[in-house]
Amino acid sequence: MTNHDTASPGTAAAAKAPEPPAYLPGVDGLRGLAALSIVLYHIFTNAHMPELRLWHHINVLRPLHDGWAAVNLFLVLSGFCLFWPYARRRDRACRYLDFMQNRSRRILPAYYASLAIVPAAFYVMVKFGIPAKENFLPHNWWDALLHLLMLHSLTPSTLRTWSGVGWSLGLEWTWYLSFPLVVWLFRRAGAGRGLVIVAAITFAYRFGLYFVLGPAIHFSNDTFTMWLRVLLPGRLLEFGLGMYVASLLADAYRSGRPREASFFRFATAAFALSLILLAAGHACIGTDVFLPFTDAFFGLASAFLLVAAVDPSRGFVQRAFSGRLLDGIGQCSYSLFLFHLPITYVICELFRLHGIAGSRNFFCSLITLVPAILVARLGYRFIEAPFLRRARLERAPSTGEEGRSAFQSGNGPAIGASAIEL
Repeated sequence: MTNHDTASPGTAAAAKAPEPPAYLPGVDGLRGLAALSIVLYHIFTNAHMPELRLWHHINVLRPLHDGWAAVNLFLVLSGFCLFWPYARRRDRACRYLDFMQNRSRRILPAYYASLAIVPAAFYVMVKFGIPAKENFLPHNWWDALLHLLMLHSLTPSTLRTWSGVGWSLGLEWTWYLSFPLVVWLFRRAGAGRGLVIVAAITFAYRFGLYFVLGPAIHFSNDTFTMWLRVLLPGRLLEFGLGMYVASLLADAYRSGRPREASFFRFATAAFALSLILLAAGHACIGTDVFLPFTDAFFGLASAFLLVAAVDPSRGFVQRAFSGRLLDGIGQCSYSLFLFHLPITYVICELFRLHGIAGSRNFFCSLITLVPAILVARLGYRFIEAPFLRRARLERAPSTGEEGRSAFQSGNGPAIGASAIEL
């Protein structure tokens, strides 16, 4: 593994090196695809995970069981997007209080709105005779407090309450609290050694989890096994992979190599490797969710897909993820993630009440994508965008720039949107 140590910004070579661009086509489209995968997964689960065997008894809907793996992609994107400003500008300081203020301003408004809107939507469903299958309210004052502080992923009893999908935002928040320290590590040790260190932490935790507690099948509580997997030590590798890709790409731009044919071949090979690793992750998750390499396979697949999506040589994968449709969905992917669940649930239930079940329920419920994306666009425009504009206006006087973010959508958290520079 190549070690990308940070060069001194005062050297003549660094002074002549071209600065990597702030905006990278393909990132918004990639997270748009990830957000759509999450919505499709919830449509599939709300339809009770039907089977459809059309040829040789093969269930063609089986890949949808792994739709949740889009979360692994969001974690890799978070590491990439957060670290990109520091990778492209080696002299940029990571100040803890400024960083946390930016993160809070970016993700909390829409998150707090979802804590009110999602339970209200399920309450209306119950009033109209559509039973909600889960309790989307906090169980007690402690549960509510941890959600308001975004620390609900620290206990199994609060992991999946209130908003339903917000468990991953709790993991994201603990990553924010640790991020400045990991930036220091990557700059001090170099990106290669930094990745090795975070990988060692992750595998030490995951191997300990597997060999001390045993296979996950021994536990009847799915929430408990999920909680053990989503604690930060067990997911550091995925964030670190994103940071390593950011370092690789920034070095490629500075060296003047990004548009060479060799980089295109590397990006194409990365796309092929991502498909192989997705298959490996699927095999592991089908065996036992506590297997130490399960999330590592999905994380590596996401990292290779990210390499292909940001390919500066404009390969076919990069062009696909730069299209207007995925790019537009990526822009509102944070709101899509936060607000889609009651929409998918009510449409699946309405079809079921009219006798449409099984695979027919799933395919009919795909119409959910239309209102879910419309609601997400409204959420972005009226909840997210005003805070983004205010943050950019505040940033402009101190930087002399208009405050455009590194990625076109303004960059939210990794779950539903990538995080970054304001």
